Amino acid sequence: MSMERYLMTQSLLSSWLYTFNAPEEYGEEAMNDFLSALNREKKETTEAMQNGIDFENLVTAILNGAPTAVQHDKVWGKDIINEKLVPVQEHKWYTGASKVARAPGSKSRRCATRRYRGLPCSCTESLTD
Repeated sequence: MSMERYLMTQSLLSSWLYTFNAPEEYGEEAMNDFLSALNREKKETTEAMQNGIDFENLVTAILNGAPTAVQHDKVWGKDIINEKLVPVQEHKWYTGASKVARAPGSKSRRCATRRYRGLPCSCTESLTD
């Protein structure tokens, strides 16, 4: 007997929860979005998605002490993407990302995000270390 394995991600959980909270007229669309996330179907990156990716990558760069990070400046709706390597401290989201990265006890991007929100993470037992 073979069992399929799925990667549990925030996107998958959000899609699953939305299937229960979606207005009735969007129920079928919500379920299709969940199944798409479950099957990890590729979708075109939206502005919000790219912003999230860039922010997480910046947090990682700060945690790793990298001197530079990629910054995307895209005119959405047009095929203009300006991708440039900038010094980390000059990145447009440095202030917010540095607060997340410097949450007490942060050891990884996931840990930093959870600790910034006041949640425990898998690398430690408490928020007081």
